[in-house]
Amino acid sequence: MRLQRLQRLQRMRGFTIIELMVTLAIAGTMAALAMPSFKGMISGRAVQAESNALVSSLRFAKAEAVKRSGPVTVCRTTVASPNTCAGTAGTWQTWMVFTDGGTRGTFDSSDVRLRIENGPTTNVNFDSLASVQYLTFQSTGIVTSNAALPVTWVFKPTVDPTSSSFKRYQRSVCLNSQGRVSNVDGNTACST
Repeated sequence: MRLQRLQRLQRMRGFTIIELMVTLAIAGTMAALAMPSFKGMISGRAVQAESNALVSSLRFAKAEAVKRSGPVTVCRTTVASPNTCAGTAGTWQTWMVFTDGGTRGTFDSSDVRLRIENGPTTNVNFDSLASVQYLTFQSTGIVTSNAALPVTWVFKPTVDPTSSSFKRYQRSVCLNSQGRVSNVDGNTACST
């Protein structure tokens, strides 16, 4: 009886060190193969979140302009100064939405701040817009700007541009002069 119990215990000892090492080596190899894809997915999610935030702010500004029967502006800000319009063109990593009763594209003392957006600084590459400092939605929903319309913002993932997933994760936010906003992936062109 005692001999049978001892034999059963010897059979149920668990993993040997060799089995454990082989299992860890396989798991490590699988993790190493999945890591680039995982990084692309994280970057793709950040790009999507940032482009969705801009679309949301543009649609919000248009709706507020119609609701308030007055101009509402979306202007580019900087990370260092998120409460002030940048006054120059550049990357739209951060922006502000406000009622614009004074000088167009400038946050004056009589204006009301409606929304501030501070985007992520990692996992997204922001294209610089050479001329767009602000966009102002009129009470009719029509948009005016200090630059020519339509406007396209491009948000790129921080993955290799030659990667097969680059275009899939890239997003373009499109705004035409009628105030229509769309969010398309890198395989689709903006329609005016």
